[in-house]
Amino acid sequence: MDRRRKENLLIVAALAIVAVSFVFMFSEHWHSRLNGNDSLDVTKIHDATTVSSLLGRGTEVSQDFTCPYDTIKELVIIFNKTDDTNEEDVNISLLEGQDIIFSLTLPVREISDQHRTRIPVGISKVKGHSLTLSIASGSDIGLALMIDEKTEAYYRLDGQTLKGTICFAVYGN
Repeated sequence: MDRRRKENLLIVAALAIVAVSFVFMFSEHWHSRLNGNDSLDVTKIHDATTVSSLLGRGTEVSQDFTCPYDTIKELVIIFNKTDDTNEEDVNISLLEGQDIIFSLTLPVREISDQHRTRIPVGISKVKGHSLTLSIASGSDIGLALMIDEKTEAYYRLDGQTLKGTICFAVYGN
């Protein structure tokens, strides 16, 4: 093989490597792998089509899902706020059956309207387990959940089954 042909072959190989690298660098899955996270978009978190009823006194909204990760590092939930001055709290829990395996009380003032609210979790040994995300309030807080109705899934509002999915994601590995 002559020298010119070898140079052309090396240039083509280098360009192919660069092209493949760009595909991996800009893919969402590759980015999450670089950060040590996988993500389960239980819903297409950005595709909310409606707002649920307000989370008011005694209201509970829940969603079942099967966890594909051994460790859940973070939950991401999109809320819709109607009152920025509210000093109340919302309770966010993960349950396995009736057992609470994670719980957090979050002040409403720390939630950004229609932005991803990141909740660090850090629970392990849950791969393949059926879990329930539960979001509840004991007071009138002026807060609602974004719901994706373009799905075959169902969520529960105070025990009543409704078509749709709470817009949330689970991150883990």
